[in-house]
Amino acid sequence: MARMLSAIIKASGSLVLGGPVALGCGSTGEPRTAARDVDGEPPEMVVAAKGELERRPALAFPRYAMEDLEGTPVTTPGDFPGQATLVFVAFDRWQQAEVDAWRPVVEELRSAHPSLDFVELPVIRRGYVVTRRSIDNAMRGGIPEPYLRQRTWTLYTDRARFLEQLAIDSPEQIVTCLVDGEGRVRFQTFGRPADGETLAALERSVAELVAAPAG
Repeated sequence: MARMLSAIIKASGSLVLGGPVALGCGSTGEPRTAARDVDGEPPEMVVAAKGELERRPALAFPRYAMEDLEGTPVTTPGDFPGQATLVFVAFDRWQQAEVDAWRPVVEELRSAHPSLDFVELPVIRRGYVVTRRSIDNAMRGGIPEPYLRQRTWTLYTDRARFLEQLAIDSPEQIVTCLVDGEGRVRFQTFGRPADGETLAALERSVAELVAAPAG
């Protein structure tokens, strides 16, 4: 996967991820908003944390506007590219290793389920919006493949609010969210790929989503 966070450090010379509010990225969703299904009942999401699997009401992925590294305006979750999309949310430069550790998992899942796609979402504090172009250009320079640039979306925003919206307790690990075609988080886990039970639960979630009618 793209080495997005290392590029940020090259551009700024210091830590830039995490902190206060955003670049044209105003969220219009409510924090921790449960998604609703057509029958009015919230669908479930699986949360894998600390070696345990827990079912909770699904959350709506918050709406933000930003650009990918090709300079194309994109909006979460409406522009997520897959029938189901894995979103890798990172908050700090050293977390790139955690994102990269998911590469073989993503490749295997996409081989079995071609309508699955992914997005890397570095969450960068709003205070760095003035150097946004330098940061994005440095990231772009480290990612020669247009395909990967199109799937690296830089979000300059209020980190605390973003964490609240996705019910994330801490930015100390990356967060991986599986988002369905309606913008609902259906699976969430933290850090590197974990035990076999967690990965099996993720694969089941992917299979269920891509088997369902799109839209």
